[in-house]
Amino acid sequence: MKKLLTCAGLLCASISPLLGAYNTNGSCPQPCPPKPACPPKCPPPPSCNPAGKINDCMPMVILPDAGPRVCCGVDIDINASFIYWTARMDGLGFAVSGYRNNDDQPPGKGDVKHVDNDFHPGFKVGLGLGLDHDGWDIAAEYTWLYTSTDSDSTIQAVFNESTLSPMWNAGADSLTSPGSTITFASGSYDIDLNVIDLELGRNFFVSNYLKMRPHFGLKGTWYDADYSVRYRGTDTPVTGQPNQWRIGFDHDYWGVGIRAGLDTAWHFTNNFSIVGDVALSGMWGQFDVDRRDVASRFNDETFLSTVLLNTENQFHTVKPVLELFLGMRWDTWTCDEEFHFSLEAGWEEQVWWTQNQMFAVYEEGAHGDLVLHGLTIKARFDF
Repeated sequence: MKKLLTCAGLLCASISPLLGAYNTNGSCPQPCPPKPACPPKCPPPPSCNPAGKINDCMPMVILPDAGPRVCCGVDIDINASFIYWTARMDGLGFAVSGYRNNDDQPPGKGDVKHVDNDFHPGFKVGLGLGLDHDGWDIAAEYTWLYTSTDSDSTIQAVFNESTLSPMWNAGADSLTSPGSTITFASGSYDIDLNVIDLELGRNFFVSNYLKMRPHFGLKGTWYDADYSVRYRGTDTPVTGQPNQWRIGFDHDYWGVGIRAGLDTAWHFTNNFSIVGDVALSGMWGQFDVDRRDVASRFNDETFLSTVLLNTENQFHTVKPVLELFLGMRWDTWTCDEEFHFSLEAGWEEQVWWTQNQMFAVYEEGAHGDLVLHGLTIKARFDF
């Protein structure tokens, strides 16, 4: 019994220091050691720094994400653009002056008559989403533009002294063949253009002040274009002889293809940058061009119309599209980086190769390119 009491005393003596570590004054537990300082609720990501300056909080990775991203948001952006463009189709000359019709008097210096190319307003609207995977983003944009132009040319009222000659032959009518003379010519052209672009890209820092965003995706388009030419012969029509001609084209096109490009932003302050973008597409599409030529003949003090040609050219092929943009951008973040807003303006150019497939009587089309260019003003909001 004495040995048991001795062992119990030794055991109590050995565990009393351990108990003291967990009790103060023999009853209350000792407070927990202080935790390290908690990080902010939603620390701004590296891309919240508009200038892209590397700091200790940025992950040390190659080509870090440049967003733009927002804090505590869903990284959705909506954007809208006002465009003021002109749509110019090559090969729309309809008459030429300076043709020698009188052997006794050489003609003066002439020129080729084209339809006017005015600027018209249009718009773009877009939607984007920043992805969690490696800073990738997806974007979609729709573009709409409608232009309508026309031009008239009157040389002289006296038919046998006219130096104006047609550039389109109405059917097989020799009166409108090149080298014949007319007293009046006019041309008109309009196009209703629709474009959809889909992109997958990543915006990253190349240096503290240079951002690049390579991207690839799809491009789709459809448009309806109309081109019409009118000629008038003698001002005093002869019974049974054509005096007026109309050559009309309905030029429809749709296409879809692969699109790839590179967007760049060259920052010179935290908020302002020079923007330069380029993209190239290969469009698989269908051309559907209808042509209808009508001649009007004077008979019994009225004009009777006769269809000289009614035909169609439809085929599929691949055509390239080149897009260029150069401008200035302003970026800003508000409400503790929870919202991002940018505004940019610049000049945009697009070249659609060999889109003019309007054909002459004895030859196929491919008479020129479709060129779009003009002012683009874009606003973007991220949340």
